[in-house]
Amino acid sequence: MKKILIGLIPFIISLFLSTCTGNKKEKITPASTIVTEFSDEGLIIIGKDIITEVVIKPDPEGDPWELEKLKGFNGEPMFLDLLNKITQNAINVYDCIKGNRLTEKEAKKLLRETGSDISKIGKIQFIEDWFFNPSTNEIIKKVKSISLGYESKREEGLPPAYLPYFQVKPEQK
Repeated sequence: MKKILIGLIPFIISLFLSTCTGNKKEKITPASTIVTEFSDEGLIIIGKDIITEVVIKPDPEGDPWELEKLKGFNGEPMFLDLLNKITQNAINVYDCIKGNRLTEKEAKKLLRETGSDISKIGKIQFIEDWFFNPSTNEIIKKVKSISLGYESKREEGLPPAYLPYFQVKPEQK
């Protein structure tokens, strides 16, 4: 019996290895069977209306990676420019929740109510379309809108909430 078991060991090992590693071949779906949508520029559309949120004022005592992700961020010039354009009625402003365009009076009222303090802007939300350029392997993001959120303090010990401020789209008035 012992000889039979010893003789079976190589067979069992080879069976085990062949089932683990097997002769599995990865199956790659041919590109001709994948439905691919192209942009007018010949780029492959990989995402439409993707929402990306970035907390731009992370807790300095929190996750160090949140701080690291933003080490190159400087949004102040953009925030100041957008607020100035709203004040001058030079851009269209939209409600972040409803998406409707605000009148000049509504936009200026919003600025008065929030104090127009860019130091309170703590979150940015982008709506983007994503593209892949197969000739360069480049991924391109086209920002369709940006929404700003300002910090609202909550009870002691709770992180700030972000209230919707306004949304702008890359368009001329």
